[in-house]
Amino acid sequence: MKRYITFISCLLLIVFVCCKPKKEVAAATSVDYSDSIFLIIDKSPCFGACPTYKMIIYNNGYATMRASKNVPQVGNFNRRFSPQEIEQLSKKIEEIRFFDLKDEYNDTLIMDLPFTTIAAHRRGAVKSILCRFEIPDPLNNFVMSFDTLIGSPVWKLMKSPFGDD
Repeated sequence: MKRYITFISCLLLIVFVCCKPKKEVAAATSVDYSDSIFLIIDKSPCFGACPTYKMIIYNNGYATMRASKNVPQVGNFNRRFSPQEIEQLSKKIEEIRFFDLKDEYNDTLIMDLPFTTIAAHRRGAVKSILCRFEIPDPLNNFVMSFDTLIGSPVWKLMKSPFGDD
């Protein structure tokens, strides 16, 4: 009989614990994270000495770069762009009419050309351009300006969380 009462007590305890109303979890406010990225520049390798890196610049000025070939230093880096530098980049994007340019400048018959993919985010809109051949001068100059940025001493080497430093 004692076992029976213990069994019933345990069973009731389990039922009460499991059926206890859950606390309401506050609904998370919807955040649009897609607008947090400002600019992405991804340069591919070629058969020669082309710099190969991927740089991501966020609206708040934080930037990361993974530099892999033909660059002053190889590795994962970060830095902070000032609000003025972000504003200058934004003005340059408007000046070259980035969002009005074609999505691709390419010739698939030419093999030994690296490509650069550059994507800009503006007020929820994203524009990505593949740059490989016959790139308009204003766009090409804008893209090439990032090659000079990769050698800047303001980039700080980061330790990779994946141990692939």
